[in-house]
Amino acid sequence: MKRSSRNKFLFALAVGTCAVLTAQAQRGYGFARPLDNVRAGWNSIEVDQSWFARINSELSDIRIWRIVGKDTTEVPYVLQEVPPDTILILPNHYRKEVPKPGFALEPVLQRYRLRTNIRQDRAAKITEITIDLPAPVPIHLLSVHIADTFDYRRDLRIEKKISEAGSARAGKKPQYQTLGNEQLISGNVHQFTFQRNVAEQLRLIIKNEDNAPLDVDSVTVKGPKYQLMARFPADGDYLLAYGNPDARAASYDIINFAIPAAADTIVPGPERAFPGALVQAAPKDEQGKSKVWLYVLMGALVLLIGGFTFSMMRSKAKEEEGES
Repeated sequence: MKRSSRNKFLFALAVGTCAVLTAQAQRGYGFARPLDNVRAGWNSIEVDQSWFARINSELSDIRIWRIVGKDTTEVPYVLQEVPPDTILILPNHYRKEVPKPGFALEPVLQRYRLRTNIRQDRAAKITEITIDLPAPVPIHLLSVHIADTFDYRRDLRIEKKISEAGSARAGKKPQYQTLGNEQLISGNVHQFTFQRNVAEQLRLIIKNEDNAPLDVDSVTVKGPKYQLMARFPADGDYLLAYGNPDARAASYDIINFAIPAAADTIVPGPERAFPGALVQAAPKDEQGKSKVWLYVLMGALVLLIGGFTFSMMRSKAKEEEGES
């Protein structure tokens, strides 16, 4: 195969592969919200707490697309934490403090009461604390309050329950993922931070060894508020998609440059199953034809790759015969 022909073949192969991968990538997203009448340039989108039941635990599956006909353009964005924290999850016995005259609690601070269960397993020499959060929510800080005043040093493992859909079948024992291995040390503030994460249930395991169990007074969990700061290439309608458990975090050039401190806010439309009615659906016969063409294209790519590999092997064999 001549070099020019080989280069053309490789270019066509790359284009075809990209087309297939793009189509498959869009199929992996379960939910979407319309972004209507967006103005070109920088805009911000607040990530609503209700989304976290759909977004994967690493918050890596959020995508913004502009779909015009058969062309899809991905919009770059930065996921930002916006102060102050909006979630403060507190123990059952917490009582809301009464502000002094002239002072008010931060109106944006939302408080939830969590359900905790503390179990002493003397055979395993551990204290196990299960914390049920009100819903799948982002978390980034956990505080453990110990009532004991004597000296102690205990190992602590912090875990989160993995969703049934992602790991365990109904009826099977819940699976947990370790978020951190820490220590509880007398005289210290027992406050631990996490990387970006979404959880619905936490489990703390304190290793007591041969010591008396610690008196755990309460546990506090905090979570951040998020927004997307996105740069839209043109005026028009866009699509915000999420709900892909296997998606990796997107990598965009804009993280290397200055991001505006503020921008116009876009309010996404209602959630629907992707693509649903957000994009005008093709008739059923055309949808069938589209699937057939996708399979034909994928089959053609496989045949092309096989033919190219066979041609390379045959050329190499002839060269070796000529040398011998």
